Amino acid sequence: MRMLQSSILQYVIYLAMRNNNHYIQLFYHYSSTYNLLINSDNL
Repeated sequence: MRMLQSSILQYVIYLAMRNNNHYIQLFYHYSSTYNLLINSDNL
């Protein structure tokens, strides 16, 4: 599952670099929810 999470992060970073700040804002907006999913998966 960790490999999937890292690939998702790399894809988000790729979109952020490829496009404008829209994806960066979405990433920061949903980062807290994403971190909750990571923490619940690591339990």
